[in-house]
Amino acid sequence: MRTKPAVALSAGIVAAMFAASFVVGPRLPETMVTHWDATGTANDTMPKFWGQVAVPAITAGVLALTFLAPKIDPKRRNIEAFRDAYNEFLVVLAAFLALTHGVVLAVNLGYDLPIETVVFGAVGLLVFYLGSLIGRAEQNWVVGIRTPWTLSDENVWNRTHEVGAWLFRLSGLLAVVGAFTGPYAIYLVVGPLVLSALGLTAYSYYLYASRDGDDSVGAG
Repeated sequence: MRTKPAVALSAGIVAAMFAASFVVGPRLPETMVTHWDATGTANDTMPKFWGQVAVPAITAGVLALTFLAPKIDPKRRNIEAFRDAYNEFLVVLAAFLALTHGVVLAVNLGYDLPIETVVFGAVGLLVFYLGSLIGRAEQNWVVGIRTPWTLSDENVWNRTHEVGAWLFRLSGLLAVVGAFTGPYAIYLVVGPLVLSALGLTAYSYYLYASRDGDDSVGAG
C-alpha cells in the first residue's frame, strides 16, 4: 500500500473512532469502564469525556509518529524497500485500536461481550501480521528485531528476521487459540511473545559472536 492511501485510510479510521464516540456519547455513563484484567473483569474507569477520546487520540499520535519515523531513520532507504508492507501494517494497527475502542464503547452501552476473547483474538491476528512484516523488513532503526547485533551486521539482521518471522506468526496463532481458553488465555498470548523476544535476542547475539567462524555471516 502506498503511503498516501495508507495515511488517508488511517486518518479515516481515527475520524470514525472520534465520530463513534460522540454519536453514542449521550447514551454512555458518566463514568466509563475502560480496563479489564485477563479474565474480563473490569478493574479501572475514566470520566466519560476521557473514555470517549483517549484511545482515538492515542491512536492518532501513534500513527503520526510511525508514519513520520522513517523520515529521520539513518537507514530510511532500507525502509523504502518494504514501505508498502510497513504502511499496510500501520493500517492494520489502526484497525486493531479501533476494534479495541469499539469494544470499550459497546460494553459501556450495556452490550455483553466476551472481552478477553475478542481482544486477545485481535492481538493474535496483529502479532501474526507483524510476523509477516518482520519477514520483509530490511535493516533499519524503526521496526523489526533491533538488537545491538542485528543493527551492527546486516547478515545477522537477515538471519534473525527469517527466524523471527516464523516465531511471531506462531505466537500470533497461539494467541488466537488462547483467546478461547478462558483463564489460560493470558499465558498463550503473552508467554510465546516473551519467549520469542528473549530467544531472538540470544540468537542474534549468537550469530554475531560466531560470525568470524561462519563465512555466511560476514560484516555488513
